[in-house]
Amino acid sequence: MASGSKATNLLVCCDSVDNGSDNIDWSKFPKDLLEEIVFRLVRLSDHINFASVCTSWRSVAVENRSRIPRQIPLVIIPGKFNKETRAFFSLYSGKTYGAHLPELHRNWCCGSSEGWLVIEDDYREEIFLLNPFSRAKIQLPSLSTFSDPQDSADPERLRKFQFVMKAILSSNPDTTSNYVVMAIMVCEEENLSFWRPGNKRWKTLTTRWDPYEDIIYHNGLFYALSNQGPVVTVDIDSDPISVIEIAPRVAEPRLVDKLYLVESLGDLILVLRIDCEWQKVDGSLLQPYKTVEFQGYKLDRMNRRWMKIKSIGDQMLFLSDNCSMSLSSRYFPECSRGDSIYFNDDYSQRYFHNTFGCRDTVVFDLADKSFYKGPPFCSNTIIWVTPQPW
Repeated sequence: MASGSKATNLLVCCDSVDNGSDNIDWSKFPKDLLEEIVFRLVRLSDHINFASVCTSWRSVAVENRSRIPRQIPLVIIPGKFNKETRAFFSLYSGKTYGAHLPELHRNWCCGSSEGWLVIEDDYREEIFLLNPFSRAKIQLPSLSTFSDPQDSADPERLRKFQFVMKAILSSNPDTTSNYVVMAIMVCEEENLSFWRPGNKRWKTLTTRWDPYEDIIYHNGLFYALSNQGPVVTVDIDSDPISVIEIAPRVAEPRLVDKLYLVESLGDLILVLRIDCEWQKVDGSLLQPYKTVEFQGYKLDRMNRRWMKIKSIGDQMLFLSDNCSMSLSSRYFPECSRGDSIYFNDDYSQRYFHNTFGCRDTVVFDLADKSFYKGPPFCSNTIIWVTPQPW
């Protein structure tokens, strides 16, 4: 059926509703018309409302859930009154919603991907996955099962001190059991370690690019940014496990505070966050924690080189310690700025010890290199989390 005919039939159906028909059997709507409706829905909340009409509508919604564009992430921030509650802040509505999440109390969120959080409990040496919307929990092997790859005499020797700097998922555990958790494990160095469902311990990799600073997952491969500069791909499905350098070190300017890997429209983007110069305060030299610029580089895969970029079009980048992501602003014009970077103060050492204190979440415009006020909260512990389709 032509799209024009679909639209005409859709208008006829809607007109019959507007004219006061109380006897419409919603389950009898033609499937092609329902698909025409669902194709036009952008926000996850609209898809959920669509699916709640009846069984046939839900079936169409589930079949087409892959068409839902990536949603603007919610921000999880500490609750004001109860240590076991957290607040979900919506960039779209500007509203804050409370949630009972005792699993986050006194624990460290080292990752956020596929709508799940990776939570580390140092006191119990536990690490687990948590869906903050359903509160579903998946226990992972203990931190004590991370082996030390540096000890060739006893590769299963347990580390004396360890924590996870960042962890990501390859897929959503709600939709498949064939997923992998990849982590940057900190001990003497920041090594890559991974776990699959069914494994009783973590498997730690040792490579010539150790230690690592950031990791992402894209198109069947893990991408890891080495502290030495190069980017490598990690294919844990190959035998033996394949680790290949795909990009050299980028020429960094002075005062680069942090580097982020992000996938955007199929391209690999490297973002550099740059701090300001040291300043003299009361006779002492201090480096205030203040981001003054971001620089972006896109990987030219064919020539294996980084190309500096001045614009990311209508894309928005959301950057933090626990996750980094890119999505289009054209679906959410009311609450977002294209060609911009959303970021927050995620350097806890400087947060606690710097005279200048923490900064609010801020938006950086790549086109004019200006900073704009972000959401109205100030916290060094915010977490980006993106709701996933059911």
